[in-house]
Amino acid sequence: MCESWQKDEDKLTFIIVENSSGYMDDNDDVRHMVGDVNCFFNDPEDVKANVELEVMVAEVGARRRGYAKEAVSLMMGYVVRELGVKGFRAQILEKNVGSIRLFERLGFVFRKRIDVFGEVVYAIGAGDVGWGRVTGVEGRVIGYTRS
Repeated sequence: MCESWQKDEDKLTFIIVENSSGYMDDNDDVRHMVGDVNCFFNDPEDVKANVELEVMVAEVGARRRGYAKEAVSLMMGYVVRELGVKGFRAQILEKNVGSIRLFERLGFVFRKRIDVFGEVVYAIGAGDVGWGRVTGVEGRVIGYTRS
């Protein structure tokens, strides 16, 4: 399965891990997966177009601890710097208030409702207020490690 993640050209996945103490420490190799964040490149002709973000923190005990926000921020910073992405969208179940608040805190704004699926679409682009948080211009440190 991990091999397919590495070779998938229209998706990028970051795995969210935590160590046994619940605090990330580079010196502690006792970590486990608590979720993931995915970036879908839905337009193969233009990877800089709006890409779709999806995040899941599967471990109940790891929810509401900032992992999703940090993982989405890292993913956004990475694809902006490395691929020149100019916009993001998130399609969220209308009843998932936690995810809606997460994306609002990241600067995303409501764009539309998809009634047939019970979903809402939030997005942020290069011209939107809050874009500086994505690119790091507003002082937020967004980093990643290249392997």
